[in-house]
Amino acid sequence: RLQSLSRVHELLRVPVLDLAENGLIAAGLQVVLTLPRQLPDAATVRLRELDLSRNTELGNDGARVLAACPQLAGLRALKLAGCGIGEMGARALAESPHLTQLVSLDLGNNPIHDPGFRPFLEAPYLRSLRELIPPTAGVSQPMLQALANRYPRTRR
Repeated sequence: RLQSLSRVHELLRVPVLDLAENGLIAAGLQVVLTLPRQLPDAATVRLRELDLSRNTELGNDGARVLAACPQLAGLRALKLAGCGIGEMGARALAESPHLTQLVSLDLGNNPIHDPGFRPFLEAPYLRSLRELIPPTAGVSQPMLQALANRYPRTRR
């Protein structure tokens, strides 16, 4: 449905975008995040906070779309609670060179366990990240402690 909207990319011009609980899938997210070729990249993107929570079908593919999106270079807060993201999606987010300004990342209520959070412990690009919200189940106490040591406002 989003493909039929000719100016859907203009959603990137607002500083706060809430697309929570909209049945969004990875392909639809790709449409929202893709700028037409004739537009200059960063000049039109003002997005600082993005809430995609409870879009249960985003999964790892949706996380990979986000991780590969240069238009998110100025993003400060990303909410992905309940998006069906697993180990591979978490790894993609941790290793994204485009999320360098991210201060807060909510990954609560996703099927991510310790292996999915290991890349966050040595993430080279997440230098600004201060708040990491992991799932309430499936992550060991030692991993939660390691994450809290790296990201001061990690919820345990």
